Amino acid sequence: GALRLPGVQFEAVTYVPRAIPGVAANPRFVGDAVQAIRIHVTDHNQVEPLELGMHALALITAEARRQSVQVLPQSLDMFAKIAGTSRLYRMLSSGVDGAAIIAAWQKDVAAFKQRRGKYLLYAT
Repeated sequence: GALRLPGVQFEAVTYVPRAIPGVAANPRFVGDAVQAIRIHVTDHNQVEPLELGMHALALITAEARRQSVQVLPQSLDMFAKIAGTSRLYRMLSSGVDGAAIIAAWQKDVAAFKQRRGKYLLYAT
């Protein structure tokens, strides 16, 4: 099924990477046609960028696994440093989808919001 997230639409596209001075001197696959997904933001008030990223990461990981391609880094230590925890790596490695990854951190988010309350100068 198609991924339906509020505030965004997805479009399958083909593009040819090119060098952009000062930005990308030698992009991967330069000159080759590449299949990609373009994300159109239709309502910036509804988009949750981190959640969108988790869905995308889970889908890319699942597709790579389906094609027997190694997409996750070999170094769990480096991945954990980037992600801040090894939980994300374990979840992606086990095939968990984006919704389950997002659900896994909701208890932590609620606890953080409760702790931060006494430090806020203005109510949000």
